[in-house]
Amino acid sequence: MAVRIKWNRRAFRQVRHAFGGYVEARARQAAAGLPEGYEVVVQRDPSTQRPRAYLVARSYEARRDEAENSTLLKTISGLRGT
Repeated sequence: MAVRIKWNRRAFRQVRHAFGGYVEARARQAAAGLPEGYEVVVQRDPSTQRPRAYLVARSYEARRDEAENSTLLKTISGLRGT
């Protein structure tokens, strides 16, 4: 006889979003080493699969710096250890 399992979807969502503070802290740590004009954008929408953080070049100077030096790529690669 097969046993039916009823999954607790709310608990799964809570587990997926439990590390949102860690994600935001890592993004702010990365942004601390960037020149002025970069911004951290955090998405903690409960309808998404997981919390997300983005580093965005907001100012003209930051966008130019990113285009010439690939600053965001180097910063993220440094965080990953590659």
